[in-house]
Amino acid sequence: MRSRARAPVIALVETAVGIAAARELAGSAARLALGDQDLALDFGVAPRSTLVRVLAAELVLASRLAGLPPPLDGVTPEIDDAHRLISDATASREGGFGGKLCIHPRQVPLVEQAFRPSEREIAWAQSIVAAGLEGGGVTAAGGAMVDRPLLERARLILREI
Repeated sequence: MRSRARAPVIALVETAVGIAAARELAGSAARLALGDQDLALDFGVAPRSTLVRVLAAELVLASRLAGLPPPLDGVTPEIDDAHRLISDATASREGGFGGKLCIHPRQVPLVEQAFRPSEREIAWAQSIVAAGLEGGGVTAAGGAMVDRPLLERARLILREI
């Protein structure tokens, strides 16, 4: 009899207990995701509160420590508010999340757009790579210091396009 392959599991973290167990969950799941609406309810705060965003960072850290892809951020419940969705998704990306949960198909293209590098980021990354830091050390590009971490960040951006 053939054994069945295990399906990847995305662990949805939505309580204080889940946040406290995030590193343990990351050792068993393929990816973590934030249930920000439930987490906010558990703490009695608004979903976009500073507390929820600080706690969300634990999922980013737990994912990194476990070698997982960056976690998925929670939903934006305002289905018809494109500005709010793009703002939330941009903040998610800047907060270390690798994607965002969607509750309506109309949200998917806007979230995808927010997680792609901007034209400005692409131009910056291209200028950094063109600065020629391949041999190591430090150089300057566009009036700023460029060293290995900036070069690697530029390469990551260019791989995303």
